[in-house]
Amino acid sequence: MTTLFLSIRTRCVPLQTTAIGKTVLAYTPSEQSTCIVHEELSKVIDNTMTDRETLFTELAVICQRGYAMNDAERGDGMRCMGAPISERNDEVLGAVSVSVPTSRMYDDRLENEIPRWVRSTASVIKINMMYS
Repeated sequence: MTTLFLSIRTRCVPLQTTAIGKTVLAYTPSEQSTCIVHEELSKVIDNTMTDRETLFTELAVICQRGYAMNDAERGDGMRCMGAPISERNDEVLGAVSVSVPTSRMYDDRLENEIPRWVRSTASVIKINMMYS
């Protein structure tokens, strides 16, 4: 099994288990993301997404709504939202995310407030990169 990992500090984690990893995969051209996710996906905890087709469906949704969510897929009791940071030509350079305990990210905060904050932060970073 070959898995592409995202390096977080000194640890490597499977891309599909983080909001940043999903964001990067979602905005990677489909021919490249298909090559990246070409085998079985690593399972970290019971809630980890391990089905390729489910992942590709979610990647399409991420592109439509403009943010990714990790719903306790890497650690119990934590949710994470991530949004892409892009250049002027909309090429994605990376992503920004926020992690919050599931007890604090629910209902309106989960559906509206936190995604709006994360997308707004990504936009501010993009503007600062363009004009600095």
